[in-house]
Amino acid sequence: MVNHTTHILIVDDEPSHVALIQRSLLGTCAAVSVAIATNLQACREEIARRRPDIVLLDLNLPDGSSLAFLEQIATTNTFPVLMMTSSGSETLAVEALKTGAIDYLVKSSQAFADMPRTIERCLREWRLQQEHQHAIHALRESERRFRTLLQDIRSVAVQGYSVDGTVNYWNRASEDLYGYSAAEALGRKLCELIIPAEMTTEVLRNIDEMSQSGEPAPSQEYRLKRKDGSEVMVYTSHAVLAEPGRAAEFYCIDIDITERKKSEVQLNKLSQVVEQSPTMVIITDLNGVIEYVNPFFSKVTGYAAADVIGTAFQTFQLNGMTAEEYQKLWRQLEAGEDWHGEVHNQRKNGSNYWERVLISPLRDRQGDICNYISIREDISAHKEYEQQLQHQATHDALTGLVNRSLLKDRITQAAHQAQRNNKAAAVLLLDLDGFKAINDTLGHGVGDELLCEAAARLTKAVRETDTVARLGGDEFVVLLTEFTNLEWVAVIAEKILTCLNNPFHLAGLDLSLSASIGISLCPQDAGDSDNLIRFADIAMYQAKKKKGCFSFYSSARNLPLQPPVKESDP
Repeated sequence: MVNHTTHILIVDDEPSHVALIQRSLLGTCAAVSVAIATNLQACREEIARRRPDIVLLDLNLPDGSSLAFLEQIATTNTFPVLMMTSSGSETLAVEALKTGAIDYLVKSSQAFADMPRTIERCLREWRLQQEHQHAIHALRESERRFRTLLQDIRSVAVQGYSVDGTVNYWNRASEDLYGYSAAEALGRKLCELIIPAEMTTEVLRNIDEMSQSGEPAPSQEYRLKRKDGSEVMVYTSHAVLAEPGRAAEFYCIDIDITERKKSEVQLNKLSQVVEQSPTMVIITDLNGVIEYVNPFFSKVTGYAAADVIGTAFQTFQLNGMTAEEYQKLWRQLEAGEDWHGEVHNQRKNGSNYWERVLISPLRDRQGDICNYISIREDISAHKEYEQQLQHQATHDALTGLVNRSLLKDRITQAAHQAQRNNKAAAVLLLDLDGFKAINDTLGHGVGDELLCEAAARLTKAVRETDTVARLGGDEFVVLLTEFTNLEWVAVIAEKILTCLNNPFHLAGLDLSLSASIGISLCPQDAGDSDNLIRFADIAMYQAKKKKGCFSFYSSARNLPLQPPVKESDP
């Protein structure tokens, strides 16, 4: 018996027989449930109430023929029926089996005692029958579908032919592809229909080899001919059907690749353009996952194609881009618009570079966006040149300090901040005392070195937030910002004088010089760059009279001030 509960329906009008069967079934260890019907009507009702796993059906019942009942349910039956009778008859047995019974049993004490094993055998045979029937049905359905598919599929041309090349099958796609109807093609030689004369020998040789080996010829591309004489490119595969006692049959499965070959030529040209392009090309899916990068991308970034394909590697989350800018980029792309910009990115080795980026949606034949293409140009050299030009425009070529133009901008900004924050700014204009004599006697080379060293000392003497500029010649300006204690300005001026008084070791000599500093204050003396520089220049000429000292433009330093603070805390 099987492990789950087996539902058994006994249909018999002899109570003693039913009792013997029940006793036999309940005496086993198997899980069974038994329902009893004494006539065919009760049997039908019981089956409708609960489908049994097996029916034990007595041949002779009071309300009709069991064989007739069995015949009625044969086509829709989902359970086995074991026919039982009190008298053995070979004719009845054969008829019962033909009608659909799983087996035929003659009632006896031994038959009742063996009933559990009989039921188990019947259920096993029933399952095997059902599996066999399902397999046959599936096979037939598969054959039907295959025949329908083979005949009706319009993109695959199939021709069947015998060992001598005579066509015996020609589907609709073959009619469309080659121009011959099935009626025109059947019975004719394949070589007469679609094989060019120069290929006939090769085709016949392939047929002979397939006939002898039973193996299909390798798939390959062929240039064949249509009924109207035009050429068609096909990709051909072969199949061999060889059954014992039957002549081998051969099939060609052709796919029209004429347009594809034309497209391949065009695509190859485009591919070479992309592959050899001196710009980076990246193609992604709709989620920004990289599907392709060209060689120049790898050359610039150091990332091999295998490193980035399948990832969203810096495709759209460009360095320095804010979340809002990133969302705007995606909105543009999803709306079918291009996005372009200049971004700062990073190579595989960690070095940075600038690139000009254009990202465009790609559309399929239906007009739907299917991919994104990113064209990127390395503009690092251009950016570096721009920065050099900008630096040259705003910095002194010799010392690298801020020049007059940028200094004036910074003084203007400092003046605005001073007014806004209720703080002060100071312009310290200094001239190197004795520089002209050194420059004239030792030469411009030594003079230039001295100016560069002086610039370095000035830069170290002030805060990073302050500005050191060179106006020209030996004139420098120091811009001090964001302070409230004017005494601190005097401290810084003294510090500058001290650092410049130290000897300069140049050309094997210890050169000494001093400086004269003029100081103007914002907002006390002026609030604009021109006047602050002019007033500092006037004050410097006052200091120049004594040399090696500093002078304020006005008496602003004598105004009531906040208590002095330490130099590091202006």
